This record gives sequence, structure tokens and C-alpha cells, in this order.
Amino acid sequence: MSIETMGSTIASLRKQKNVTQEELADYVGVSAQAVSKREKGGAPDCALLPSIADFFGVSVDTLFGRNAIDYKGVEEALAKKIMDTPYNEKLDYLYHLCWNMQIALFGQSTDRHKLITIREENESSDMQILSEFHNDEGYTLVGVDSRNPYFMLIPQIPTPNKLLANSTDLCTFFKLLSDRTIFDAMVLLCRHPYSQFTIKPFADKLKIDENKANEVLDFLIQYGCLALEQVEIDYEIRTVYRCCKEELSAFAPILLLAQRFLGNNKSYYFYNGGTAPILK
Repeated sequence: MSIETMGSTIASLRKQKNVTQEELADYVGVSAQAVSKREKGGAPDCALLPSIADFFGVSVDTLFGRNAIDYKGVEEALAKKIMDTPYNEKLDYLYHLCWNMQIALFGQSTDRHKLITIREENESSDMQILSEFHNDEGYTLVGVDSRNPYFMLIPQIPTPNKLLANSTDLCTFFKLLSDRTIFDAMVLLCRHPYSQFTIKPFADKLKIDENKANEVLDFLIQYGCLALEQVEIDYEIRTVYRCCKEELSAFAPILLLAQRFLGNNKSYYFYNGGTAPILK
């Protein structure tokens, strides 16, 4: 392809983006008639090419019909973009970046369109929408519902026997977590991750006596969810519990994976690109 076919390339990109000639013209700063004329043949002023490429989110090379893309320095550029993103917008930007990574894994434009449609159509519904991709090399799982977005990447799928080196500890942990009072305590702390408290209001919140509260607090301290401190209050030394937000943050992913395991999702988009032989 060459400069003679640039007009048809621009027309094709515009139709893919589903925008009018007027919208492209407004962005570039020319008339709609100029856009129409150039799409029928020839090429626009070379000074306009960067603006046209930015509008479509492509390189100038693409406008010339060249598919070769130089990815040199792309990781450094992306890291800089993340660093330059305002602090309160970083995680939202990263999620959208991960979402586009998930779409890219599916490869085909039909799958891309379907995934985007699934997310957009269910933003206000009560459905739990998941998108999953895995093959022999690893696994990704994305929460598509805008009210519960998350992205998980596991470069290699671990085999259970490797995970069970500490099986006794795991079984003990899950047994303790199955105690409804402990579960409710974890939920309570996650709702107030910066709180400090004494045993009595903690017991009152959970509607349990202080003996049971001590059992629950011992569990939370054992797994690093709480830190115990001695402070002076009203001229008296008291035991105060302080939430450890970093440890508590692991609780939500546990619930997300449990929901995935139980199959409570009502909608699902899945692709398995694995090539491993089937066990007989």
C-alpha cells in the first residue's frame, strides 16, 4: 500500500471506529468535505497525519498501510504512563489496561466485540460476569462486572501437590474460617480497615460474649489480620487491637475465587487454548 491508498485506509478506520466524517474533520481541524474528498483518493496534508493517527489510536505507518510496529521501549513507555497517572486514578487505569490485555488474549475481532458487549450490557445488572482465558502456559480470570472488577494472572498453573506442602496449615485455616463468627469478624474488619478497638465493642458488634471474642481475636492475630498494642486510655493501660490492612486485603480474593469455584456466576465467557493431551 502507499500514499495513493491512504484515503481508503482512513475511510476503513473511520468506519471501524463508527464515527462520521464530520467528527473526524472536527478533531483534525478541516472541513467534512475535505475528509470526504481525501477518502475518495489521495492523501491529506502530511502535517495532519499525526492528528489523524492519534484520533484512530494507530501509528502513522498504519495510515500508509504498513503493519510493522516497533515495540522497542514500549514497557518503559507504559511504566512512565502509569507513573504519570494521578494517584487516585492509577488502579482504575491499571484495571482498564488489564481488561484490554484480556481482550487481546482472545485475538479475534469477533471475540473482542463480544467481550466488550458483555461488559457494557451488564454494567447495571445483578449478574456476575466473568471472562477467563487459559492454556498450558498460564491462566487469567477477569471480573467483568463494573461493580466488582478484578484481574488475576497466574503465569503457570500450579499443580495441587506443590500447593499442599503445608496442607495441615491450609486445612486448619479453612476449618477456622468456616466458623461463622470468624467469617463475620473478617467481613467487619474489611469494612473498617483502619480501625482500632478494644474487646468489648468488638464483641458487641458480633453479638458474642468476650470469651468467644478472645478466640476470634486470637485467630485474627495468628494470621496477621490484627496487631495487639498496649496503650494508655483514661490513665489506664488497655489492650487495643489494630487492623492490618495489608493482610486483610487477601480476604476479598479468597471470596472471589471461592465464588468462581462454586460456580455462582450467571454469565461466563471462556477460552481454553491448551494443547496438553487428555488423561485417560
